[in-house]
Amino acid sequence: MKQLFIRIITAFKNRIHSKQGKNIVLFLSCLLISYVFWILLNLNNEVQQEFVVPIELVNKPDSITLIDELPSNILITVKDKGSNLIKHQWSSGSNLKLKFNDHIANVDKFYLSKSEIETKMRSRFGSNAQIISLSPDSIRSTYTTKPGKKVKIEINGKTSANYQYVIGDIITSIDSAEVFSIAEIPQSLKIETNPFRWEELKDSITFTAKLKPIKGYKIIPAEIKITIPVEPLISKKKMVVISNINTPSGYNLITFPSTSEIDYLVPMSKYSEKDTIVKVIADFKQSRNTDKLPLNIVNAPSYWQNISITPDSVEFIIEQRQ
Repeated sequence: MKQLFIRIITAFKNRIHSKQGKNIVLFLSCLLISYVFWILLNLNNEVQQEFVVPIELVNKPDSITLIDELPSNILITVKDKGSNLIKHQWSSGSNLKLKFNDHIANVDKFYLSKSEIETKMRSRFGSNAQIISLSPDSIRSTYTTKPGKKVKIEINGKTSANYQYVIGDIITSIDSAEVFSIAEIPQSLKIETNPFRWEELKDSITFTAKLKPIKGYKIIPAEIKITIPVEPLISKKKMVVISNINTPSGYNLITFPSTSEIDYLVPMSKYSEKDTIVKVIADFKQSRNTDKLPLNIVNAPSYWQNISITPDSVEFIIEQRQ
């Protein structure tokens, strides 16, 4: 390996010191010098450059809430000598600090005009710089000193679980948001998440959901965490003695068989829980013009899934009590 490396270095030296190699080196040297001269010449020419200037609002009292968000930065296009602009390009610069009290237009209004922004930018880039464009070209917002109002958050989403899985109660990081406005906040105001959809889930998921903005209102926070718990369904069976109802006084209703087996699915977390008193009912009123009575389940917990009875109907006789 070492000998191969030495051979490569030797071949490279021989190529460089050859007539063709010297010509290549000379050409590259001239190209580099030309490039340096081109840069120096362009530094004295006027060029156009875009800059992103971050905005920072300072000295805002804690009692004041901005209803409309201020832009995070200003995109400015500047025309000046390349030597001047390259200094701004290489340096990160500082934020454009806006003092809150300096830009109160009137009650409940915060405003910077295009001319005010241009003045601040000229002090930043120099008096010789020509401002070609600003985006945005003005900054405005409304604000309030009124306290916020708690409003319950409604979940606006559709979810479904995969086969033999079940979705539990949805969990949110908070259940209410604080709402601010210049006007009175009506009782009917509704705060909800942006629509979302999760289908055929097999595992629990946690995600961020943005709250739907409402014009003229500030909602804090602007987003919440939502957890959709998902767990598998486990099969269970239960033998239940068949009960009867609506049997005439003085008579007994006897079914064949006297018990029925219930098959059902329960969430894994509920598997070991003690079952509630579940009944299988044969209703005497359904005995007309039939030789079998259908069976019905009552008091089954809401979390039972895919419930079936075996048998689902029974033969019966009516006997008079002694």
